[in-house]
Amino acid sequence: MKRKLTNRGEQLVHDEIVGVVSTYQAEIYRRIRIADVIDISKLSDRSRGTFALQSHFDICVGDERKEPAFAIEYDGAGHDGRNDERKNEIAREAGLALFRVSELLLDRRQGGVTFLQYLAHTWFLGREFMRMREAGEIDSDEPFFMSGFLKPDAQHIFDSEFNFTGIWRGRINRLAKQAGQEWHQLAHCNIAHSLLAKGDSSFVGLASVPIAGRMAYGRARLDIGTPSLGELGELPFGWSALSDFCEGMALEDLCANIEMQLGSGGHAARTEEEMYAEIEALAAQGYRVLRSGWGGGNGGMIERVNKAFRADAMPSSVYPPSASR
Repeated sequence: MKRKLTNRGEQLVHDEIVGVVSTYQAEIYRRIRIADVIDISKLSDRSRGTFALQSHFDICVGDERKEPAFAIEYDGAGHDGRNDERKNEIAREAGLALFRVSELLLDRRQGGVTFLQYLAHTWFLGREFMRMREAGEIDSDEPFFMSGFLKPDAQHIFDSEFNFTGIWRGRINRLAKQAGQEWHQLAHCNIAHSLLAKGDSSFVGLASVPIAGRMAYGRARLDIGTPSLGELGELPFGWSALSDFCEGMALEDLCANIEMQLGSGGHAARTEEEMYAEIEALAAQGYRVLRSGWGGGNGGMIERVNKAFRADAMPSSVYPPSASR
């Protein structure tokens, strides 16, 4: 009896990232045996080596030198938690970046980039950033922000395909104009936002803005398994790159709720009480504040975040990477 060489989830992951991977002269290897990715003779436990001979990674991306860059496991139905943890342990010991993704992350877009495409971009650009830092091409204290990588034909310093908040800030200005709000072109300056995280695997973005005399709220959640960050462990991978995507999602949700609010005679799609209850729940679940900021006197949500997390966030504050770990 013949069996399928791949499943639907693995195929979707492959198809989503193959174009991006090829731009870095890299290749995708599917269902590759773990023992063909790492040197099992250097594993500390013989049983791990035996398991590596018998198991595979769903997807492994090899760089331009044909060396393993990172692996992706699609955690669909039927995954064995014990085997998953064995793979996690091997990846950590080998220093191989391993990402675990679910169906919820497939085709999740911000602008023209999906989350999985962004993940691939981040690994390769993060490696290039570290090379430039080691070569002295950039200062050793230069911060790592994906939005700092501009388009080849960039027209200004914000012209990056990874600037996930710019499009929604402009949309909020247009919605404020539609609502007849005075100084609508500056409505985005009144946005309050907060990014929360649990480790490098779960992120929650919260946002609020006053529109037409009422407060609108947005929120988003991004969950990804990061049992091993490999080379990216030296960078603020979660604190910066992943949370940026989540912040864009939160502003997208904020815009959707503003549109709903304006179209329903001012009825709030998400209430203040609901937002504040979620903030309290996230604090109880062990989330931490990554960064918060606000303007134009719209500080109510941030004050509630500070109180729940016993934080001392000031306007436009940025928390250091260590705060997320």
